[in-house]
Amino acid sequence: MVSLASQHGVQLSVENDYRTPRDSKGNMLDPIISLRSVSVSGPLENYPVAAEEVRRGMRPAAPEAIEGWLAELSVIVAKRQDDDFTETLRLEAYTKRLMEYPADVVRHALVEKTWRFWPSWDELKPECERLVAPRRAMLRALLNPKAEEDQRGPRCAAETADEIVRQAGFSKRVGGAA
Repeated sequence: MVSLASQHGVQLSVENDYRTPRDSKGNMLDPIISLRSVSVSGPLENYPVAAEEVRRGMRPAAPEAIEGWLAELSVIVAKRQDDDFTETLRLEAYTKRLMEYPADVVRHALVEKTWRFWPSWDELKPECERLVAPRRAMLRALLNPKAEEDQRGPRCAAETADEIVRQAGFSKRVGGAA
């Protein structure tokens, strides 16, 4: 997404936090990566085109593709055997939920990430959310470029700020009072 946006003169910068947890024996577990922030810069008139690129990257997979990845997952992880009705219901429930995420996110979560056992939806959803979070943040930043600035309110003039400080009984001197 970052590369596609840059082709339109828009720079997207994604900052992540990285943490490596340890188990009770002190062994390092898989790193946890979480989104810290996304910033956007470049000509405002190019933001809609860059946003469309991000939207394209949010397209879900076809149900058949998701079902194929679920089938692949079912043969590479340990899983309890259920009757045909339960298996069909599970396939439909997971497919329906996974269609809310981009195709590559779903594929990564199902067949590229290592699962020891069949993941519950409670395990799978946070993985999908983590993977899609940067795209959602990019899209928000491109669609609302002034939102962060607007939330802080307008800046006042230097003279106004000086008057507020003086009326509050402070001087411009660091640590000093009037």
